[in-house]
Order: sequence, then structure tokens, then C-alpha cells
Amino acid sequence: MIFYNTSSIDDKLIFDPKDKSEKLPVPVLYVSKEAARKYFSDRSATLNIKLRTGISEKNRQGHNVIGYIDNRAVTTVILGAHYDHLGYGEDGNSMIRTGEKNIHNGADDNASGTAALIELARKLKSSKATNNNYLFIAFSGEELGLFGS
Repeated sequence: MIFYNTSSIDDKLIFDPKDKSEKLPVPVLYVSKEAARKYFSDRSATLNIKLRTGISEKNRQGHNVIGYIDNRAVTTVILGAHYDHLGYGEDGNSMIRTGEKNIHNGADDNASGTAALIELARKLKSSKATNNNYLFIAFSGEELGLFGS
């Protein structure tokens, strides 16, 4: 199946290696406007297209940090946050697409969530509310595609 955009608005589609969508049973190819003009200008023509891809998996390693408050309760509440951040955005995980190599500090994504997780653990440890156990998990691979999360 071949798709291309006939609109005057550029969609800027890019390949996302972290996309977890279900695989399709047929090959799907999205071509640029330039390629569509070059190869599809005669809609009655028959095309013989050969395509080779170079997609490979990357192995990643992460380190999750886990804490547990055992109140000897029947139920356990799980709380989590990720402590990694975008770094320089080199994995294509930044919303900024300028191509500049700038540090992406993680205050909102997700240092604030990690700080809240630590503070909740501190407060719950000294709390008199002991009707639940609490499992705290700080994840390290969220920005790389929810790995370990």
C-alpha cells in the first residue's frame, strides 16, 4: 500500500522507531510529494517497485529504583514516576525539531514527578494511615519509549 499527501499543507511525517502500534499484514510505504510527482504522474502506468529497509532493534539498559512501605495491609498502592529526561533530545523524543543540540532540562518531564514521589514516600512513611502498603517505583527508561515503565 502506497500513501502520499496531495494537500498543499506539508504533514512532515517521520518514522518513529518507538511506535508501539500493531503491525500491519501488508507493506505500507509513505512517499514524499517529490517522489509522488516523479513516479506517479501517469496514474495509468504500471510500476514495479523494489524497496529495501534498514530497521534494526536497539538494546537499551535501564535501572529502576524501588521502595516499599510494609504496613502489613491486604492491599498495596503502587506509585511511580520516571527520573530520566530528554537529555539533548538525540533520540528524537523532543518536541523541538530545530536540529540544534540543546539540553532539555527535566523539571516538568519529569523531575517534578520524581520529587513528588519521594515526598509522598517520606510523608506516608511517617503517616498514621496504615490501611495500605505502598510500592514506589522510579523508572529510568520512559523517554526512550516507555522501556522499563
